[in-house]
Order: sequence, then structure tokens, then C-alpha cells
Amino acid sequence: MAISKIKGSAIQDATIPEEKLEDEAGSFRMILDGSDGSATDAGDFLLLDATASSTNVGEQFLFEPATDDGSAVLSGDLNLEMDKDSTIKSEGGAVTTNIVQGLGKAWINLRQAATHTVKDSFSISSITDHDAGETIISWANTMLNIDYVHSGMAGQDHTALLNISQPENEHPPTTGNAQYNCSYANSNNFDGTYVGVVLHGDLA
Repeated sequence: MAISKIKGSAIQDATIPEEKLEDEAGSFRMILDGSDGSATDAGDFLLLDATASSTNVGEQFLFEPATDDGSAVLSGDLNLEMDKDSTIKSEGGAVTTNIVQGLGKAWINLRQAATHTVKDSFSISSITDHDAGETIISWANTMLNIDYVHSGMAGQDHTALLNISQPENEHPPTTGNAQYNCSYANSNNFDGTYVGVVLHGDLA
């Protein structure tokens, strides 16, 4: 097994013979420690590379905490790349669920009343005040098609209960944005103080 240690700008390579690693039922286990002996481990890291074979088929890394219970703990600002078929075990452990398909691709909490204001959002590029009770929301990342799912809620107070809808026939959604209308039960549009929308579907 080859290991690269990076100290400053220098890369030092070392190889650990397999017979020096602990054998666990046909696999090998080694404990990696990113500490450099300083008072804190700030800036310490481990670079792991699974390119030992010519094809890399079946190669993997399993990260375990000290409890050795099979769970994995990753911390820090991580950028993980996974394909669209990646799955994760369910809470009960009986089934798996698709990670990418299950994620909300964009969401927003906005106020229509007075001036259109974004209270909080994720993956939203802009909002447009189209008319009374009407808002066009644009996504930071375009969707793969227009068959994505809209979920939403709108409100004012207990005497101003609002409906929220996506007027598909009048203003069909696009891969980059969609319009949402808030209205009273009598269908009159009204600017809500709370409008929440979430998107689920395939990103481009």
C-alpha cells in the first residue's frame, strides 16, 4: 500500500507492506492519524488515493471512528462527488434510498407584501414581482426538464388564509424558473407575508 505524506510543498512517498497491516476477514485495516503533534490539528489532513490497480474496480475506503462499529464520521468542509445512482441506507436499515433523487434542489422563503423580499433561500438566483400575489422565482441551477415537483405554502394570518399554485396553463414553468400565485379562497390574488416553495426533481 502506497502512502503520500505532504509537508509544506514536498510530497514524501512511502509503502507499507501488506503483511504489516492487520488482517480482518480477508481485508486489511490501518489506523490513520492526521495529527502533526501540534497543540491543534488545524490544517492537518490525509490524502487518500485508490489508484493502485489498473482499473480501480472494487477499490474503496472505509472510514471508521474509534468505536469500530462500522459507522463513518467525516468532518470539515467536504466536497464529495457521487453519481446519480448513489444510495444510502434507510433509518431502519431495511432498504436504501437514492441520495441525489431525494434532495431538494432549491427552496425559498419570501415575502410578497409591500416589497418582494427573500428571507432565506438555497440555490435561488432571483425573484421577480410579476403582479399582485404573483412571483417568478429563478433557480441558480437549471433543471433537466419541466417535470419537476413544486411544493409550497403561503399565509398571512388566521383571517387571511392563502392558496399557492403554479399556473401551468397561463405561465408554464421552464427549466430555469416558474411563477407562483397566492390567492384567497375566492381566487383573488393577494400578496402574502409568507411564501415558501421547494423543488424536487432532476438537475441538468
